[in-house]
Amino acid sequence: MTADGKETAAGANRRAPAILVVDDERVIGMALTASLGRLGYVSAGLAGNGEEAVRLCGEKHPDLVLMDVRLQGEMDGVEAAERINRLFGTPIIFLTAFWDEETVTRAKRSGPYAFLVKPYEDRDLQTAIELALYKSSMEKELLQAMRAAEAANEAKTSFLATISHELRTPLTAIKGYAETLITGDPPPDLVRRFLEVILRNADHMAKMVEDLLSLSRIEAGKDTGVLEPMQARDALCRAWDAVELLARGKGVDLDNGLPEDLPAVLGDPSHVTRVFRNLLENAVKFGPENRPVTVRACERGEFLEFEVRDEGPGIPKKDQPRIFERFYSVQKHRRNEFGSTGLGLAICRHTLKNLGGEIRVESPPPDASGGTSFLFTLRRA
Repeated sequence: MTADGKETAAGANRRAPAILVVDDERVIGMALTASLGRLGYVSAGLAGNGEEAVRLCGEKHPDLVLMDVRLQGEMDGVEAAERINRLFGTPIIFLTAFWDEETVTRAKRSGPYAFLVKPYEDRDLQTAIELALYKSSMEKELLQAMRAAEAANEAKTSFLATISHELRTPLTAIKGYAETLITGDPPPDLVRRFLEVILRNADHMAKMVEDLLSLSRIEAGKDTGVLEPMQARDALCRAWDAVELLARGKGVDLDNGLPEDLPAVLGDPSHVTRVFRNLLENAVKFGPENRPVTVRACERGEFLEFEVRDEGPGIPKKDQPRIFERFYSVQKHRRNEFGSTGLGLAICRHTLKNLGGEIRVESPPPDASGGTSFLFTLRRA
């Protein structure tokens, strides 16, 4: 509101709170509804008893309820308020002409936001409403923050357990095969196989450390990268070199569909390589043995869109909205089978955002054929 009484654009666009009035004396209820209109609030209805109040709260979802404490019928105002609070969490202001200890003691059980004793002025009514709405808003924000903190804590706890498992498993393999090489006398073909297992597990551990370092740089705001013209094909080749040993163990080849004359993109070579490596590693791990991982590119206006596709079981629809969150892994049994820290895709999304691109997933249900495609964009140079 401006000094001359005119509403600002922001004030005009803000939704007026909707308030439900509950009073068994209809004339008083209508007068109260009229007062709310004068004060700039919206009526969410007028209920004459507790049962009707509960029903209207479920239908109208008001921001606030003005409830007469003493209502005629089987459900008085206190009982109606308790039920509304339990079912909907709607803030309540009690209206009463009987300020006695018994009434106040009963009313406290429903956790009201205020009491107003009749008769009252419009100014008193507006003050009580604004304070109740503000308190309700703060409580909702606090509850959301608490839930987010609990979810983050659970995710990090799960993440630490996963990291412990993921580090212990390759360490055990490295130690076991190394001891066999030292204490035994395996034939040359076994020596080569043992060394490949050791290298593969060491590479897995190095990748986890790299992800953890990347996460720490992201959280510190130090992972922005430098935009410069570059060839995505070169980044793909570097990324494939990094996962080739893992791919060889599953008989997986790269079906590289990036043409030699692919236009240059704007990006940081190490960051684009990181994106390709994370996506290729996932495609190898989650794809079937002896089937290729396919990489394609196409022009999308001022962007190039890259696709990394596998022929694996796919990602369930319920997991797809969260697949790019930190610490989130698709289905714990799959994570334990294939090995995942839950960081790779989150790092991809953050990296591409800093480079001016974005990433998405396309996957059919797990029981359908077709595998999974990750598609990301980079701006053309």
